Formats: sequence, C-alpha cells, structure tokens
Amino acid sequence: MNVSSPSRLAALGMFAAVAMVCFAGLDRQPLYETDEGFAANRSDSFYRHHTWRLSYDDVGETGPQYRKPPLLYWCVAGLYGVIGRNLWAVRLPTALASFAAVWLTWRLARRFFDDRCALVGAALLVTVPFAVLHIRTAMLEMPLVALLLAGIWCFAFAPRAAGRVFGAGLAGAAAIMIKGAAGAYVTVIPILFGLWHRRFTRRACLEALLVPIVALLPPLLYFLMIPEPFRTEMARHLFVEEAAERVRVFDHVGRHVEAAFNAVATPLRWHLVAGLLGLVIAFAGAMRRRERPAWPVLTLLAAIPPMWVFASMVHPFPRYLLPLYPFILVLAAHFVWCATATPAAAWWLLPYAAGAIAIGWGDPWLWGPAATALIVFAATRRQPLRTSPAFVPAARLLLLLGLVAPSTLSAVAWTFHPPPEHLPRPELIPLARRIQDLVPADGRVVVEERMKCHTLLFYGRRAIDSISQWLLTDAVPGETRYGIFQTFFLANIPNLDASIVDESGPWKLVRLHVHDQAAPWAGVLFCLPHRVEHTAATLTLLEVSATPFQQGYTIHAAPPAARARPLGGTAIHLVHSNGVADTIAPAPDGWTLRTGDALVATIPAGTSALGLELIPASKREPLVGLRIDAQPPGESAWRELKLVDQPFDPTYELDGQRLRKTALRALRVRFAPVEGGRLRILRTAPEPLNVKAVCLFEG
Repeated sequence: MNVSSPSRLAALGMFAAVAMVCFAGLDRQPLYETDEGFAANRSDSFYRHHTWRLSYDDVGETGPQYRKPPLLYWCVAGLYGVIGRNLWAVRLPTALASFAAVWLTWRLARRFFDDRCALVGAALLVTVPFAVLHIRTAMLEMPLVALLLAGIWCFAFAPRAAGRVFGAGLAGAAAIMIKGAAGAYVTVIPILFGLWHRRFTRRACLEALLVPIVALLPPLLYFLMIPEPFRTEMARHLFVEEAAERVRVFDHVGRHVEAAFNAVATPLRWHLVAGLLGLVIAFAGAMRRRERPAWPVLTLLAAIPPMWVFASMVHPFPRYLLPLYPFILVLAAHFVWCATATPAAAWWLLPYAAGAIAIGWGDPWLWGPAATALIVFAATRRQPLRTSPAFVPAARLLLLLGLVAPSTLSAVAWTFHPPPEHLPRPELIPLARRIQDLVPADGRVVVEERMKCHTLLFYGRRAIDSISQWLLTDAVPGETRYGIFQTFFLANIPNLDASIVDESGPWKLVRLHVHDQAAPWAGVLFCLPHRVEHTAATLTLLEVSATPFQQGYTIHAAPPAARARPLGGTAIHLVHSNGVADTIAPAPDGWTLRTGDALVATIPAGTSALGLELIPASKREPLVGLRIDAQPPGESAWRELKLVDQPFDPTYELDGQRLRKTALRALRVRFAPVEGGRLRILRTAPEPLNVKAVCLFEG
C-alpha cells in the first residue's frame, strides 16, 4: 500500500506524539520498587562484581541470580558506561523497544487494514495507562512485545530468505535471553503464523526448521560462557524451577479463565469491547471477500500462550498479557473505521454501546463511549449530515475520543498499577547516598525484614542484608553495621547498641554496634514482632526450650545436631485415604498428598530416627496440616509424634544453640528417638501437598 502525502504527515505527527509518551522526562519519576529495581541493580552488579557473565541481586543474596538471563541488563549496563549511571540509562532500552513496538504494529496492520486505521490502532497503545507504565519503566514485557512483532514481520513478510530466518531467529533468541524459557513463544508464534500465511509451502517449512536453530544458538553460546560450576544451577532455574514455582499447567485453569478476561478488561476498559467487535467484523469481512482472516488468526495465535500461562499461574501477573494489546487495539481502530463507513455498518454501534455499559457497569465513565456511539448512530440517520464530506472523519474522531478519554481517566484502568510498597521512595535517596560514606564498598547495609529496597541499593550501591539474617547468622562481637529502617524496634535488644544517625521522612539511618563480649548471640534468638508466633511454632517442631522476651527468645536447651539423610534406599508407600497403596517410592516426581493420604516409610535397620525433613515440590506448597506418627515394631497401632497445625517458619535449622536459615524451604520436625518400626506422614489439611523428598534425622 502506497502512503499518500497526507498519510505521511499524519504518520509523522502521530509518531511524534508517541515519542513524547515514550521518551519525555524518563528520569522524572524515581526508581520503582518493582522489577525496575531488578533491572537497575542487576545491571549495576556487572560493575560491582567485575563480571559480565553473571548478574547479582545483592538484596539478601550473596551468590549470582539465576531467575532471568542478562540481555536487558547488558543493555542497561552498556548505557551506564555511555551516559552515566542514571534513570535515563535504566529506562531507555524499554522506551526504545516500546517505540519500535508501535512502529512494527503499524507496519504489520497496514498490510491488512486502511493505512490511517492501522496508524491509529498502533498509537492507541500509548493511551492505555497500564501499557504506558511499562513503556516508561524498565520491565521485561514491552521488549518482548517488540520482539514478538519483529519476529512475525520477519518470518511472514521479509523479502529474502536470510532475513526471514535470521530476523525471526534472532528475535526469538533475544526473547529467550531476556525472559528465559518463557520467551520461547516469541519464536513459536511467528513460525505458526508465517507457515499459515505462506500456505505451508516447502520453502516456508524448511525455513521454519532453521529459525529455532538460529534462536537457540545465542543462548547456547551464553550458557557456555557461564563458569562451569554455575551452569547446572542456571539451567535448572530458568527452564525447570521458574515454571514449577509460578505455573501449574493443569491446576485450576478453569476458574482462572474469568480472571484472565478481567485482567485484560480492567486496564483496556472499552478498548476491549471495540476490539472484540472489530475481531468479528474483520473475520466476517474476510469470509465475505473469500480472503484468509489474517489479523484475527494472528490475534488468536498471539493470545493463546499468555492467556494460557496467566490462567495457570499461582499468582497471576497482568503484565504477562501485554503482548495481546497491539492486536486488540488495532481491531478497536478497525471497528471505529468500519462502523462509520456506511449507514448499514453503523448498526454495529448499538452492540458497542451495550457492551460498553455491560463491561463498565458501576464505572461513571461508561457513559462516554456509550453516549458517543449513540450520537454517531443517530447522526447517520440524518441524510444531510451523512452526505457531508466531513462527517466520516468527524464521526471517527468523536468515537475515538469517547473510547480513549474514559478509558484513560477511569480509576479502574489504574488499579493494576504498583501498590504503595512498590512505588518510588524519593525520601530514601539522601540516606542512601550517605550510606556510601559510612559503609565500605564491599560491605552490606541492614534493612527491615522482607524489604527489597532497590532504591537503597541503586543510590547507595551497597548490598543488603535483612535484619533477621544478620542477627541470626552473621553478627559477630565488636562489629559495627549501619541500617535503614522505617520502624525503630532495635532498642533494648541484648548485646546490641542501636542509635539513630540521620532521618529522612519516615526513614531512619541507624548505627548498630555489637558488644565486644564473646559469643554475644549464643542462646538468643531474634525475630520481628509479626514473626513471633511462627517462630514459636518452629521452636516447638525443633524441640527447643525457650522463653520469649520483647524482641525474640532466650534459648535454654536445644537438642544436639543430627545428620539428615534421604530415604532413597527405603520404599515409601503412598497410602490413600481408602487404605490403598498404589504408588511405591522412590518416585521420580515425588508424591501428591490429599486429605487422608499418607507417606509410610520403614525406618532402616540400625537407624535411630530423631526427626524428619519434608521437602516440598515448590516454595508455594502449604506445609501446615500434617501429622507425624510412629508404629513400633510388631504393633498395629500408630502413635502421634508431632502435629503441625499452625504456621511456622520453614527456613530454619538448628546449629548448636542458634537457628540458621537454610537455602532450601523444608518442614523440619524433631521428636523423641524412634528405634525401628515405621513412620507415617499424614495429610490433615484440605489442600493437596506436593512432596519432593523426605529425609530422616539420625542420632
């Protein structure tokens, strides 16, 4: 399609407006405490740790992070070296990718729709508040959207075979290097659409086989760059653990379908109503003209992977559905163009008005799209208005205003924005910068429990320990540390002097000095107020005698350390609530316990069992709701050893008279020694529990 001069001017004006949204004042808002903090600080970790092969969180962790590959972080780190370590460098890669996504959407859509319609549909992306948030912050989703569109363009429409194979392959490789296994759909969708669009020709099929090879080569080269001791861990996290922790493919998919629809409808608002009607119109028009419905097919292909993943997620993230937005918004513009083209087509405005009222019921802004649709419909009934040359452009402009303005101003459209704990913390910046003068470059700052505090790491450039991690495991006599807290709860802790050095807003810079006496923490366990009950349950499970005080517990007696070993050589029977044992361990994938189910194991000969450790399949498993029983040799009755009926901290293990955090989340239970016989782990809670392994503590 040739672009006329007015269309060229319209495109320049539209893309100038898009550029303003993408780039104007990128450093105006301080760092967000969300994934943007990861992007900023993992990128800086290449300089802190003097390596570009692995990135580090430095927020409660000392080793490298394996959750995300480094491509986006490399881009940000490269900009640090060019324009300085600032928010422009952090956000510019995402903003550039977002601008490219709008441009690619237009280039794709104009192959199937009117040029002005495609231009408006592409530009609608910058009218959705939730999309603008991701355009102007350093998160992973908008780069993936741009790469998906680039892959589709290359494989379906690039004029040369090399461009089709290498273009689509490199787009897929970049997606994998940004998102790991989750980025594979950026390779799959272009191949599926390209094969369908090119009618599965022999050349298309051959090129489709080459694209995944090209897509996998850069990740493979990066994998070989990683130091050998870290390779297995990286592969496990990226391709196994991430999916196991976040997505349960066949769990509760049905009940999440409605949630997936709401996750699209909430930020898009009335764009979605127009988009769904545009999908019907586009499909019907293609059938009427006996053409292939390319854009509807592309929309459905692009929707299936993110909708499927979202519906299967344990804790769904609405941003995972951003790849749908360009396709839905182009269809929304197509609806506006078609509904104003002829008097007969204007009847589509009535279901649009009804849908706007239905999807926005309870929202005062719903009357904007509904009223403009009815006004345009009524105007098409009047012959003088309908025959005016300015009628169609004016009607389209009115419909677009009635669509965009309410969708942007509606409070509901902003509900997926970060909650208060993830918003920028500008008042923390002065204290973070002072930290650089007080803490050595290789030192660590102490912060409140469970507080990520990326602002502190970005502006202070010092690694972070949580207060409990330091108090429980790292504090040594005579040590002086500095911490930043919102609540000053450190007074009167035994063997610790805490004094406020500076304040900024609700934040306090605190000097922490450990007394010089020997072993100051022996026999003392510290915990935060909201963890007191959980810690008490932990002490009970570990058979520890302790007395609580204001900020923790004084430990009087702790059982001696015991060695844990897997029950790999012992048969473990999964006994169902009806008494049938149909699975015999060791099971490679673990076991699923439902209410009344039990794992039954024989205590190996010569073993004195003092406790057990149950390792769940993921950190999201509900460990509460278990009973540990013993069956002495020659007896049929079971004797209760321990009941786990209240929440506890599953990350502690006993080390002398201290509790230490462990890297593996597990349920640890101690009990009086048991010689011979059998042990039973009975599920008493209604939720299923997926168990990965069971170990015995031996005396």
